[in-house]
Amino acid sequence: MDCLYLFREEALFELAGISADHRDIACSKTLNLFPNSRFKEGNFTLRGGIDLAYRENDRFVIVDWKIGKSGSNDNSLQMLAYAWWAKQEFKRLVNCIIPHRVHLADDTVSTFNVNEKYLGRVEARILQDLDRMREADGYGVRGIAEAFTPCAQPKICELCQFQEICPKE
Repeated sequence: MDCLYLFREEALFELAGISADHRDIACSKTLNLFPNSRFKEGNFTLRGGIDLAYRENDRFVIVDWKIGKSGSNDNSLQMLAYAWWAKQEFKRLVNCIIPHRVHLADDTVSTFNVNEKYLGRVEARILQDLDRMREADGYGVRGIAEAFTPCAQPKICELCQFQEICPKE
């Protein structure tokens, strides 16, 4: 048996053991990551989706499934944002939050370290990004496309709703 199979079986076993009143948390595809009103201002609401989350004794386990291989593209911001949310939402100590990323293409599981320092950085980054969005919003409202730089990342561009007007080369 490979590590992915074992991890999946353990996660499914844990999911089956969750009481009905908590199952909606574990099975949710879109959880509001930032319930704090400070992250919902005017036209801005920050949201995210967790693939799988479940409780295991006093721990809160978060799983993010990726169809690709593991590699150097370490997006720990996403995983630590999920951990930050779990700490706020469920009043968990940081050492009780266990975020995993499962790479299906090469059967690997990456576990992220969580500590107060990392979560503080994540919160600061989110607030900085929110400030940038506020600044850019006026340009978008006025239709000033030149204010926005194309990201030139194919996987992100595929999902972009502004492909028709994007000035990318």
